[in-house]
Amino acid sequence: MRILQKTPRAPKGRKASITSPAPIAADARAKSPRRPVGLRGSVQRYFALEHTVTRILAKSASIMDAAPQVMKAICQCLRWDVGAMWVTQLGQLRCVIVWQGPGIDVPTFEQVTRSSHLPKGEGLPGRIWASGVAAWVPDVSVEGSLPRASTAAKAGLHGAYGFPIGAGVDFRGVLEFYSREILKPDAQLVDMMHAVAQHIGQFLKYRWAEETIRDRDRDFALARQIQQALLPKSAPVLPGFAFAATCRSAQETGGDYYDFFPMPDGVLGIALGDASGHGVAAALVIGQTRACVRALAFTGADARGLLTLTNRFHASSLPPDNFVTLFLAQLDPRARTLLYCSAGHLPAYLFDREGNLRSVLDRNDLPLGIDPTIDYPVLPAVRLHAGDVLFVLSDGVTEAFSTEDIRFGTERAITAVRAHVRETPDEILQALLRAVADFSEGQARIDDLTAVIMKVDDDGPL
Repeated sequence: MRILQKTPRAPKGRKASITSPAPIAADARAKSPRRPVGLRGSVQRYFALEHTVTRILAKSASIMDAAPQVMKAICQCLRWDVGAMWVTQLGQLRCVIVWQGPGIDVPTFEQVTRSSHLPKGEGLPGRIWASGVAAWVPDVSVEGSLPRASTAAKAGLHGAYGFPIGAGVDFRGVLEFYSREILKPDAQLVDMMHAVAQHIGQFLKYRWAEETIRDRDRDFALARQIQQALLPKSAPVLPGFAFAATCRSAQETGGDYYDFFPMPDGVLGIALGDASGHGVAAALVIGQTRACVRALAFTGADARGLLTLTNRFHASSLPPDNFVTLFLAQLDPRARTLLYCSAGHLPAYLFDREGNLRSVLDRNDLPLGIDPTIDYPVLPAVRLHAGDVLFVLSDGVTEAFSTEDIRFGTERAITAVRAHVRETPDEILQALLRAVADFSEGQARIDDLTAVIMKVDDDGPL
């Protein structure tokens, strides 16, 4: 096999050159080439072929659409008898098409070629991958080191050329051609095929990028569906209480969540969490948090136990600098009391029926995942009254920005809720979301936005 080093185009008046091939074996020298392989003296072939290949690629949706037409155009223009296109897949070269000229019938060679998966350095395509340059074999029948050489020789194929598609990190595959004749290297052919291979390489690069984006979009859409499925399908139905909640991700997936879940003795658990960071990584962490809290709730643990044990789990499993803030409350509907713990989360707010701020349910310890020794305390129970409104939020509410780069902030959030405390929880929530949207004037959210509204019925038992 002869390696053809691609050389810069020679100045006008000088011929382009290729490396001189090593001497050919004696039995190969005995066979003289019957015709040169290359442009056959016609420069127009170069332009016609390049134009044809470009046109085929432009209207093709994938390499599988383009490959048969491209290989046919190249082989017919340059009178190759057999052509194969190889592309990189999963760290190997795999054949996507074998083209045979009229009157050529090489079924065994085609079958072997199509079924071959070549690593870097193996076979003619693999060697081209390893070297990054074109290569030619005057007569494959005397090249015993090529795996398919004997099969090609039995099919009457002798000369072979191969050209890389792309180079280095942009290497995409190999164009491989066979002739029933013994070949001589052709500098014009190398130059021309280099240009054609570049077109194919760019096509593969762009199509690969498009497919990657489509795959990513599908993966994100699926991740979003899964994450949304983990949120409550509807607000809990609890006599004397009404609820509304929302979780809106800044990206395809997010690191916020809320949850309502049963606890022992008819108590309702209320959770709102926020994982550090954004996107898929934060979504995985917050999904892990939800699963841990719910699993522990089945054991009968109270809010203190849920936070303490979840923190120990996160402290042993989260990477450094990753954490979760979590507000966790337990509502006793019979006693009309609310106990809560907060692992570094924003304060929650309790309003009376007139909109006065009755209580600020402030954070009382570090976020989850930082210190495994923390034993989270439960703060004294808050007595609930008819008309009371509980407002729990993530920093995606307060961190919304206006076009003048001003934060929405806590006071605006409190004002938006206070102005609607006499309405239903869903109406209160929608008023809050409108206030955020009007303030930001269409600005993209930079953080996930989550809020929970709970209201004690006016006509419920006191």
